[in-house]
Amino acid sequence: MVFALDWWSGAVYAVASGGNQPKPYAMPQALAKSSELKLTKLDTLYAVTHRESPRAVQFYYSLPATDSDVYRVSVVHERQSYYRTDNLYYDPASLTELTGQGPWAGRYRKASAADKLLRMTLDLHDGRIFGLAGKILMFVASLIGASLPVTGLVLYMKRRKR
Repeated sequence: MVFALDWWSGAVYAVASGGNQPKPYAMPQALAKSSELKLTKLDTLYAVTHRESPRAVQFYYSLPATDSDVYRVSVVHERQSYYRTDNLYYDPASLTELTGQGPWAGRYRKASAADKLLRMTLDLHDGRIFGLAGKILMFVASLIGASLPVTGLVLYMKRRKR
């Protein structure tokens, strides 16, 4: 429900944060417009992100589409997990780190508890949060949920026969 209904997501965030509403997701704008895409900048950005997070398991680099866009780097700290991801933004001209807005922007360790909860929703949904035990637990929960209409129909048909 967090994925589909904004009002539900806002309510979950409000309960977790003590009444605050989540900020809308927004990427920062580049400090200066630059239509040049230099490979030396990408090499430097690669070196900076790998130096800052040497134990990260994956890095995703998103290049600017327009001259006012920024580099977006997603740093995944745990294999097969999305909630411990840092979403960082860098100015294309100077490679200074910029601040994004919203629960998914920024570094995971600096996020509030409510932001961490929203980041965790996909991993909770998939059962990845507790490893194999979490996957088994989510499988059993979904099996019970899927069996409820069937058992309800069986009980209804038995009652109708009486």
